[in-house]
Amino acid sequence: MKKLGFFALLVLWAGAFLISCTGHGREDYVINDFEADADLDRLVWKCRTLYSLSTQYASNGKSCLKLDMYPTAYPGVTFKDYPESWLRFNALAMDIFNPPENKGDCRITLRIDDREKTPPYQDRYNGTFLLKPGLNRINIPAGEMKTPKGRPLDLSRIHAFILFTVEPPEKKTLFLDHVRLVHGPE
Repeated sequence: MKKLGFFALLVLWAGAFLISCTGHGREDYVINDFEADADLDRLVWKCRTLYSLSTQYASNGKSCLKLDMYPTAYPGVTFKDYPESWLRFNALAMDIFNPPENKGDCRITLRIDDREKTPPYQDRYNGTFLLKPGLNRINIPAGEMKTPKGRPLDLSRIHAFILFTVEPPEKKTLFLDHVRLVHGPE
């Protein structure tokens, strides 16, 4: 009977080990999917940027965030209510739709801070992306989250996560959806 109990324990341990090694049982973390009005409360509101839910251009679920950014220095969106530690994830991913009314490409910047106080530009992640018209799937691997000087971010303590554009000459509208931390490639 002791041998049977030991064998059962060994099988359970091996199963847990295999699950952790293969990645099965690990789930992605959705930061915001913009499916309900309450999801808007998980954003920091800024002047010169309007947010609303929209069913137009949703990439996941029934709705997405319509982001109207007016001419000013850095219109955009700041996220809140996400895990401070991103260590167990392999990438940050999101879907951004650049609609026809923008008349061409739109440049956006993703800022990630791993310091509590607002760090200077050289001491935070600053990824710039050129959004083509239509759906753009953004995926930033954890290994690429570095400061301009090459310091890897401390993914155990993410303090700010901001998506913005710089001084748009006219109003820009983007549709943001399915912002998530993922375990593997998509």
